[in-house]
Amino acid sequence: MGHKPIRLPPSLYRSAAARLARVPARDRAIAAERFVRVATEHGIDLSRTYVTVERDGTGAPTRVLEACLSVTSAGRTASVYLSTPDARGGEGGGHVDRVATIEAACRHMQEHDAPVLVQALPEPQEAWAIKALEDARFQRIGDLAYLRCPLGSNIPSPEPMPPGIEVREVSEMMPGCTDRIDLGCALEQSYEDTLDCPDLCGMRTTDAVIESHLASGQWDPSLWWIVRSGTGPAGCMLLSPNPDQGTVDLVYIGLGRAIRGRGIAERLLSMGLARASSTGLSSMTCAVDRRNTPALRLYERLGFSEFAGRVAFVRQIEAKR
Repeated sequence: MGHKPIRLPPSLYRSAAARLARVPARDRAIAAERFVRVATEHGIDLSRTYVTVERDGTGAPTRVLEACLSVTSAGRTASVYLSTPDARGGEGGGHVDRVATIEAACRHMQEHDAPVLVQALPEPQEAWAIKALEDARFQRIGDLAYLRCPLGSNIPSPEPMPPGIEVREVSEMMPGCTDRIDLGCALEQSYEDTLDCPDLCGMRTTDAVIESHLASGQWDPSLWWIVRSGTGPAGCMLLSPNPDQGTVDLVYIGLGRAIRGRGIAERLLSMGLARASSTGLSSMTCAVDRRNTPALRLYERLGFSEFAGRVAFVRQIEAKR
C-alpha cells in the first residue's frame, strides 16, 4: 500500500529537488539549492511536481519520498523527470509511490494543458524508472544512442548533390508561409517507412512537430535546409546551435522514400558538418534509434561516436473536454 500523491508544497521544494537531483546522496543538499535556482531561472514551475511525503505526528508533510516533475515545451510536448531510488527504501521500495506520482502528473496535464505527448528518457540501467513508466502506461518506442562528432577544420568538403536534387535554406517559418508548408511536406515524406522510432509517427500533427523543432536550441534559418527533387519537397535537415553546451544539435535529418539510397543523406550531413564548423562550437550531437542501422553506419563513416544511451518512452495525454 503506497502513499497518496499530492502537489508539491513550496515548503518542500528543496526536499523534492534533493530527490530529483541525480547526484550522490552526500552532495544532494548543494545540488538541491542549485536545482531550485536553475529551475527558477529557466521558468520551470516546480509546483507541477507531484510527490508522496512523510508526515509528522500532526499530519504535516516533512520529507519527500518520491517525486515526478513535469515540464511542458513547444509543440504540445512535455517531459517527466523521476526521483532516484531512496537508499532507505531500496530500489523496489518506492515503486508503488513512483507510479502514483507519474499518474498524478499525467492527470494534471490532462486537466490543465493542451493535448500533449509526454516523454521520458531513462538510462538503460535504470530498471526502477523503466518499470515505473511501463506500469504508468508509457509506451517504449525505442532505444536511443547519443552520438557526437567533433567540429573543426578537419571536416571534409561535401560532394555536390546528384542531378535533379536541390538543397536550399529556409527563410521563414511563420504559420502559412511557403517554407513552412514545404517543410511539413518534407517531414511527412521522410516518415514513410522510417526506421527511427516509427511508433512516433502520427502521434502529433506535423505543425506541432515543427513547433517542437523550432524550440530546440537557438533557431537559425541558415542551418535549416529543405531537400527538393523534381516532384517537390523530399527531405530536410535541421540543425540548432546550443551554445550553453558548446554543441550544434542535429535536430532532424530525413529523406522521402523516393530519394533514399542515392548517397544524398551522406552529402547532406557532410554539408551540415561543414556549416556547423563555422559556428565556433565544438561538436555536433544527435540521437538515433538503435534499430536504424543505415543511419548508424552513416554517422560512423562521418566521424560520430557514441557517448550515452537512453530508452525512449511516450504517453499520449488528451485534454479533458
